[in-house]
Amino acid sequence: MEEDLSAQLDIQDSDDDAGAHNKLLGAVTKLYQKKRVGAVSRKEPSLEVSEFHLSRQHNGRNERIRVAELARSLNTRATYAQISHKLKTAQKRAKTLPKPLEQIHTDRINRAAGYEHTKQQLNRWDAVVYQQRVAEQLSFPLRSETVTVHQNTDIAKMFRKPTELELELSELLKQPKPFPQQDEEAHENKDEAKEKDYPLSLANVIEKRKMIAKLRAQQSYKQTKAMRHSKIKSKKFHQIQRRARVKEQLKEFEELQQKDPEAALQRLEELEKTRALERVTLRHRSTGQWAKNLVVRAKYDKEARIALAEQLAKSKELTVKLAQNKESESEKEEEEVEVPSQSQQTKENDPDNPWVVKQSKEMVDFVSGYRKYWETKGRELEAKGGGGEGVVVKQNHSLSDSGGPENSGEEKTKPEQNREED
Repeated sequence: MEEDLSAQLDIQDSDDDAGAHNKLLGAVTKLYQKKRVGAVSRKEPSLEVSEFHLSRQHNGRNERIRVAELARSLNTRATYAQISHKLKTAQKRAKTLPKPLEQIHTDRINRAAGYEHTKQQLNRWDAVVYQQRVAEQLSFPLRSETVTVHQNTDIAKMFRKPTELELELSELLKQPKPFPQQDEEAHENKDEAKEKDYPLSLANVIEKRKMIAKLRAQQSYKQTKAMRHSKIKSKKFHQIQRRARVKEQLKEFEELQQKDPEAALQRLEELEKTRALERVTLRHRSTGQWAKNLVVRAKYDKEARIALAEQLAKSKELTVKLAQNKESESEKEEEEVEVPSQSQQTKENDPDNPWVVKQSKEMVDFVSGYRKYWETKGRELEAKGGGGEGVVVKQNHSLSDSGGPENSGEEKTKPEQNREED
């Protein structure tokens, strides 16, 4: 029995816990649900129409109550009859509002109204303008001002004759100073003391700030201009800018040449270095990709032809300058060559040395004819098929124009060649 009672109690407790849990879940879900305002419901229906008994349903039909139905209650009194009459006339005359004008038309109307207003204000001066146009003579300024005339006597009264003491002091001040260096140092010390004791005034501070602001504005303007120019990708624009820069540099160099010749020489050395770098890099040759593409376009594009011609002219100018430098260097080398001694001259003019002495034209012709003779002779022997092993095949004693032998010595006979090979 006790076991059955305990089992029943456990079941009841579990049911109670499940019910409480369900209630808790329902309450929590209601918190997150959207709360909607319910429709108005008449709990006490009435057939009386008044402001306190408003409803959409009338005689079991869902109808809206209009103002005219409410105004019927005004007919019960004579004092309210006029109100209902006005309401009826207003409903009869009621019309829809016109469409609002567009912005363009409203602006046009406003401009026309403004023109009329300014015209009315300016028309006030028509009489004054007409009077000035009709007048034979006008004196400017039109408004008369008081002019004061100063006489010589008045100006002389402003000055007075200096006294003897003042004249003596002025003469002393005009005399040269005995210690000018000390006076200058004392003056500088006074200026420093004044600067320390008396700071800048308000006007000076404002002027200084204006100068700094102006410098900053100019600097920012230059920076923005440089950034804008760097973003431009047009080659023609950069070419024009480069030419303008070159012209400015030439003008500066001419001015510098007149003012400071030493600085002009330094500037000239820098220009020569840049030109040497251009020659080394070979940027102005027609071997680059840009130049090759330009050659293809030059057949149909006039600007491309002009750009190509300018580049070739620049490269030619650089090469000409390089050749001039080479010629100048060769001339310097010739000047620096030492004069040969008397013993060397005698050796060169020695008649017993045929390899050093420059031969005459007759000697050269003789040697060339001799060589041709032996060449033809050797060919004939080879054609016959081995006539004489000891015969010399070729003998060449040709001399170069400079006086040195080209092929010195006789060529060996065939037996001697065979012996050397063995």
